[in-house]
Amino acid sequence: MIIDDIVYDLIKRTDEEEWFDFKENWFNPVEIGEYISAISNAAAVCGKSYGYIVWGITDKDHKIVGSNINFNCSYKNEPWQNYLPRNLNPSIAFDFKETIIEGNRIVCLVIPAAIKVPTSFLVSVSTKAITFSIPALCISSIF
Repeated sequence: MIIDDIVYDLIKRTDEEEWFDFKENWFNPVEIGEYISAISNAAAVCGKSYGYIVWGITDKDHKIVGSNINFNCSYKNEPWQNYLPRNLNPSIAFDFKETIIEGNRIVCLVIPAAIKVPTSFLVSVSTKAITFSIPALCISSIF
């Protein structure tokens, strides 16, 4: 999987779709977990093997601007990259990939499509609240 090719393919599209999203430097530890869940499920419904969150690309016009996002941080007294997989069910092998495109740092979170059961993200251990979303556009295309 060549990340540069994936990024160029995604930015050629007119709009973001349910199975991929562009960000510049946005970082919210819990919301990213929710995005992983939603994008994993959307990729499955849309017949894609993977979904993506790509940092360093503008939302509106898909320009490559680069990102200084740092995923090697702590959240709730543990490494954030441990917190994420611990709160996803089932466990999925997502992966952060970094590349330089047109002189700009791009970070691509590669998210496998859900298989057999929907991917969920546990927001609160005490209440066991989970999020799950199915994109309406994709659902209408499979029925």
